[in-house]
Amino acid sequence: MKLLKKCLEWYLLPENRAGGCLHIILDDGNVDNDDLLFCLNNTKDEKAIDILEGLQKLHVSKRKWVVQNIHNNLTREGQS
Repeated sequence: MKLLKKCLEWYLLPENRAGGCLHIILDDGNVDNDDLLFCLNNTKDEKAIDILEGLQKLHVSKRKWVVQNIHNNLTREGQS
């Protein structure tokens, strides 16, 4: 899934090791529409916006799958 790859690349950026401006979504698992809108309204980072817009297109259960798999991948790679 391209969105999962974008999320993993997000964590590779030094300023985003703790999730950066997307930490309430990607680290805390807050994936409801209101949470996504909060982040969209509070960032100008184009990569963050791209990820948030991608998540908006998914059903909440698929959003949760993406977040869980980010952490599964990061744990395997020793980044978490």
